[in-house]
Amino acid sequence: MTVDCPALAQLIAPVEFETFIDEFWHRDLLVLDDCSVPFSGIVTAGEIDACIARDPPHLTLADAGSGEGRFSLSGPDGHIATLARFQQGATLILDHAQRQLPGLGRLCRRPEAELGYGCHANIYVTPPGGQGFPMHADKTGAFIMQIAGQKIWHVEQDGRERSYELRPGALAWLPKGMPHAARAGCGGSMHVTLAIAVPSWSSIAGAGGGALDEPLPPGFHRMSDDVLVERLSQIWEGDAEAAVSDALLSRAEVFSPDMSGRVTGALSTPEMTPETRLRPRDDIIWRLADVGDQVRLVCGPIRLLAPAKLASLLRQCLTRPVRIGDLSDAEPSEVAALVRSLLANGLVHCGDAGDDSGASS
Repeated sequence: MTVDCPALAQLIAPVEFETFIDEFWHRDLLVLDDCSVPFSGIVTAGEIDACIARDPPHLTLADAGSGEGRFSLSGPDGHIATLARFQQGATLILDHAQRQLPGLGRLCRRPEAELGYGCHANIYVTPPGGQGFPMHADKTGAFIMQIAGQKIWHVEQDGRERSYELRPGALAWLPKGMPHAARAGCGGSMHVTLAIAVPSWSSIAGAGGGALDEPLPPGFHRMSDDVLVERLSQIWEGDAEAAVSDALLSRAEVFSPDMSGRVTGALSTPEMTPETRLRPRDDIIWRLADVGDQVRLVCGPIRLLAPAKLASLLRQCLTRPVRIGDLSDAEPSEVAALVRSLLANGLVHCGDAGDDSGASS
């Protein structure tokens, strides 16, 4: 099955998505000197300065020359001490920066929603000539986006070492487990890594070994439950149906949607007519779960309860554009309440594609 992943396809253009999955995803380095997505505007040095000044969580340092590995400096003078170590050659690292900077949040959510894999963004700021880590391998694959300055990457592949220089606007894909090290150029370096954690079938079965250790296909969370159950039944003797249902619900529960705009959305829901069009969000992961005579919609911390008879209407609204007048399987008052709840929680947009005037986020 070929998953539709426009966010990732845009990032790696002109490389075709299918080519990327077949040739690079799990096995080979990809370097693009000019990324088709202008991610230089996603985060700036000024935003990094402001973020670090707030002393955010997940701020650490790394210095390959010190032998300390990754470390942090806390206490009342922690911020000053951190900057001092940076000036002495240590790399500043802000893990899970998508929680601090909206641009990186948007960068992570769409591919996560399309692939079903966990995505997070880390920022690395390295002074001139600095190197954060010695040669090492990571447990996740990652896109490396060079924002400012230059960085020389050394990669071990097929028994030999290869070197690449990334300049602003360059993008590289580094597969899981590929040994690498990087040193900043004479002007220093700032880059973002979009780390992608690919789960295996064992994450559904709760057991490993053999075929269960193979990765889940991209977009597994959007496949039919029956397809996943059939595949899992072929490689595992447990209750595949229950395991798949529990795993997909858990995936929706841990997703982190964009929570901005909820208050204004609740206060300014537009007037609706039968001709009003709704568009599903393309950056969320959701799941419907039966709860007696009700159905629960789960999208991260968002929980909505509706009568079970409205489950099909919920699926329509969340999977494809629809006119409110076409939602005819329920009373008008029930449809209106359902739509207003979806809009207020930012789970759908109101208006035609490209028109976010009625969107709540």
